[in-house]
Amino acid sequence: MIKSQDIMKRLKSLGNRSRFNQNNARIIASGNPDDNLGALLQEINETILARVLEFHTDTGAKLCLDVIGRRVLHISELQIPSGNETANPVIGTLLSESEHLELFLQTVSRFTKDANELSVIASTPKQEFDSSTVGLQAGRLIKSIPELGNTEEPAIETGSAALQILTSTSDITDWLILKGEDAGVNSGDSTNVAALEKVAESNVDKYESYLDQFTTNPNEPAAAIVGTLSGNRESILCFRIGEQLGLAVINGDATPLIINKWRDLHN
Repeated sequence: MIKSQDIMKRLKSLGNRSRFNQNNARIIASGNPDDNLGALLQEINETILARVLEFHTDTGAKLCLDVIGRRVLHISELQIPSGNETANPVIGTLLSESEHLELFLQTVSRFTKDANELSVIASTPKQEFDSSTVGLQAGRLIKSIPELGNTEEPAIETGSAALQILTSTSDITDWLILKGEDAGVNSGDSTNVAALEKVAESNVDKYESYLDQFTTNPNEPAAAIVGTLSGNRESILCFRIGEQLGLAVINGDATPLIINKWRDLHN
């Protein structure tokens, strides 16, 4: 039986030292089969950019998930020894919460069952994912595990300067934090957040270099408009505070207001 405390412990353990097996796959759970599902969900919850997550168990099972923005879009491959998975209706299907959430959890639970070791290899997809697709969100998957009952997800820490500004302007911005202690936290219209994820895939390094032009100290806050969303006039803001880096879509004519809020951090 899956223990809720084991899953929540695994979901919070973001700083564990990585270990690799002989196949150069990163070991994310070992020694206790009850940890496996939590470890798998954590990988989804930590995956922001488009990635193929290839999971393996020591029982010889294999599971490949297409993941972006902490959302599962597809199960692209599933192999379970002594099991007939070819007829599984979720394999290769564009996943949706209304139709596939329970079946997805049943499938991955069967994949992780009885394994003493779970490992993962993350790779860049060969074909571009449709990042506008909602898919199955990691947070919803976690909350849907029966053993968790009504356990509330840990509240988002709002102490960081980045989150203080973002939450105070959430009515006029859609945003996504890419790096730092709050990586993966986002808010706003799901289509705009997905668009930011797509923009980030190939531009993060370029944006960081651009922000370097506005500061003399890498720890100083910086923010700049780096573009607009295709097909409309909404600005894309890149911001950095310490190790935290993110993108935001500024709705309407609020660009000067938002820029001034970030500049005030210097004072």
